[in-house]
Amino acid sequence: MLSVKSVLDLLIFQAQEKKSSDIRVYDLEGASAVTDWMVLMTVSNKIHCKSLQQSLEEVVEKLFEKDGVPDDFYDRPRVSGHPDSEWVVLDFNAIVVHILTEDIRLHYELDRLYADFSVVYYH
Repeated sequence: MLSVKSVLDLLIFQAQEKKSSDIRVYDLEGASAVTDWMVLMTVSNKIHCKSLQQSLEEVVEKLFEKDGVPDDFYDRPRVSGHPDSEWVVLDFNAIVVHILTEDIRLHYELDRLYADFSVVYYH
């Protein structure tokens, strides 16, 4: 069975491959009733946002088809937002991924919200 960490690693790898930047992974395990891992990543524009969203959904779907859905995950991510809004959230349950343009990320200061949590990955 897949581990949460292996899915997280796959998401990060795919985000890097698709040229997202300023990737930060916050460890919320035991501190949040919502999720264990919060991932923030920056994209260059709306088209990049949509492309990355589709890519992350597809790579996880293929992984789940091959290896099964881990207990801590939804079978398909819950999606909030729309690429035209420049901010999309993919909620996999154990992992929540925010895909934002730089302007939106700076405006809402999500990194400041999670400043008290450990950053386990930064790129």
